[in-house]
Amino acid sequence: MSGYQALVSARFRALLQYRSAAIAGLTTQILFGLTFVMVFEAFFRSSTAFQPMTLPEVTTYIWLGQAFFVLFPWNVDADLRAMVRSGGVSYELLRTLDLYFAWFTRAIAMRTAPTLLRSIPLLTLAALFLGMQVPESPADGIAFVITMFGVLLLSCAITNILTISLMWTISGDGIAGFAPAVIMTLSGMIVPIPFFPEWL
Repeated sequence: MSGYQALVSARFRALLQYRSAAIAGLTTQILFGLTFVMVFEAFFRSSTAFQPMTLPEVTTYIWLGQAFFVLFPWNVDADLRAMVRSGGVSYELLRTLDLYFAWFTRAIAMRTAPTLLRSIPLLTLAALFLGMQVPESPADGIAFVITMFGVLLLSCAITNILTISLMWTISGDGIAGFAPAVIMTLSGMIVPIPFFPEWL
């Protein structure tokens, strides 16, 4: 097993232990999802103008966003942030592993373990009871899985950029306050991207 695989494996197993946090997160995502669905239902009922998405499509979009919320790169690894603040990051620099890929593998574990704990039950509940549509064909399902793999890689790369920025900002408070607002808005988590103005 390579050093990178060992990092992913150890971090992944550590994060899978936080089951109570996953249950709390799942409950929160369901409540937020229901709130967003109700807001859009009211929007569709009160508007007669042409909309770029139908209500069932928006409902599915919302539940997918809630299920994969932890994949959004809006925060940095708390352990690495503490290492930078304390100076312990110097030990990371002494490892024989490439620092970028070592932190990238940590980001993979940080994004996937909580996502698996939350997304599987949430997607099941949303598909059975909350109006989420399932892929129309196996090809659509395969395309979705491939796309989500790309999402994971992109999310981890952005997470790494945010983490690397700590080497200069040290506290990371600016990034911690700035990144969530930008990422939540531009990712379409608050308003679905098809509803954005054409120029944006």
